[in-house]
Amino acid sequence: LSPRVPWQSQTSGQYQRRVHGNTNRKLLGFDPSKPLDRGIGFPTGCSLNNVAAHYTPNTGDEKVLHVDDVMKIDFGTQINGHIVDCAFTMTFNEKYDEFISIVKDATNTGVREMGIDVRLCDIGAAIQEVMEAGEVEIDGKTFQVKSIRNLNGHSVGLAR
Repeated sequence: LSPRVPWQSQTSGQYQRRVHGNTNRKLLGFDPSKPLDRGIGFPTGCSLNNVAAHYTPNTGDEKVLHVDDVMKIDFGTQINGHIVDCAFTMTFNEKYDEFISIVKDATNTGVREMGIDVRLCDIGAAIQEVMEAGEVEIDGKTFQVKSIRNLNGHSVGLAR
């Protein structure tokens, strides 16, 4: 089995709690006597495969993470109520490496395009252009990479 998946038989909820819950608290210096000073900003999203984003496994969720899954993690941390939102995609099978490379290039393009007075739609257009210029071969079949349409995010205000 792939060394890229040391937690292969865990459910997505177990992974979400282990990685985000414990690691996030340790990195932030979480103090249980002051839980509102720093900690988790919102429930972690752990979306698999065709679920694009914002799925949060709850206790009892029996979905299991497999080597061929594409996993999207969306998590938030907060310090003194100020939330930072972060999302990333992970794969565990090398057949997705070309896809992940295109996604990273598109993300880096968006970062390069950012600046004062830059319209969000222009940043989005630059990202979309890089994404949709890419093609990947997976299991002998060629796919054009496409941007997700009509995916709305969530607001990020002060944690309460």
